[in-house]
Amino acid sequence: MEEQYFFHVISDIPKKVGEHIILDDKHPNGVHKRVYEELETVNDIYNNPEKYKDTELTHKVDVALRELALEKVRKEKYSEYPSRMASLYVSKSYEEAERWGDYFAKLGRPTFGIAKIKVTGRVFEGDAYKCFDGVTDEQENLRMAEIYWQNGANEDGHESIVEILADGDIEIVEMVKDINANTEYKYFELREKPDLKDMAADWFHKKWGVPKDAYLECMTAYLNKETENGWYLCMLGDQIVGGLGVIDNDFHDRKDLSPNVCAVYTEEAHRGQGIAGNLLNLVVENMNKKGISPLYLVTDHTGFYERYGWEFYCMAQGDDEPEQTRLYIHR
Repeated sequence: MEEQYFFHVISDIPKKVGEHIILDDKHPNGVHKRVYEELETVNDIYNNPEKYKDTELTHKVDVALRELALEKVRKEKYSEYPSRMASLYVSKSYEEAERWGDYFAKLGRPTFGIAKIKVTGRVFEGDAYKCFDGVTDEQENLRMAEIYWQNGANEDGHESIVEILADGDIEIVEMVKDINANTEYKYFELREKPDLKDMAADWFHKKWGVPKDAYLECMTAYLNKETENGWYLCMLGDQIVGGLGVIDNDFHDRKDLSPNVCAVYTEEAHRGQGIAGNLLNLVVENMNKKGISPLYLVTDHTGFYERYGWEFYCMAQGDDEPEQTRLYIHR
């Protein structure tokens, strides 16, 4: 394939010169992950449209409805083009990339800089103005997706907003500008940002499979000061990248060993940055200030929690689990 050079705004995850990004059907981008996290909701909307007739859809669901329709039409009629869920968004000029970088930074998105890249793969030049908000009517979404891939003149005469999709083997050739906006990890307990309750409950639900309503119930009780069993988050820009909570019992038979740290999770792309350790230290410090000690947790890991002052205490039998699990204490 022909090599082509573009500019790209490095956001969400930092990149280095010489690094290769492979994007194809087997190597999707971050859009794919975010869209498929909403697949259950999208299917429910299409199967039960009346249920959502007077419901305001979240931005994430709007995007998932759009992107799934775009991908369906692409596969059926425009398979020569790269998938929006397995491609990089690139710019022809540095000036264009700079405008996108400023826009991302103002949105609160982690924005590291602008890179010159070499693309060996497919390229599609589209029009961001044709990126519609998804609706509950699947046929309307498919109609709008067809218009996007056809990429003709806009019926209302609006000037095109060029967006270029590229897939294949993409090499970071040069870092041409550092931006470093919204690139610091920030840690806090949910009471500091109660407006994130719904987002946090949804995030934990998708990581652990526990019903969202269960998380909302626990978080609401914490925010209403009915309990001191709190919820702790790590954010990068406007994204949750790590979190944990405290509950009375994390589904095991040692009900006398309470409270329990639970749901410890760090997004894979952000592991190795000390996020889980910082969250563990934060919850221990916070609970100590409230006079709550010791804390307990159950895990199958060995050698990790010991780094942060936790000690193996005993084995515990998990609810509906065939094998016992390790139970740790922080005194």
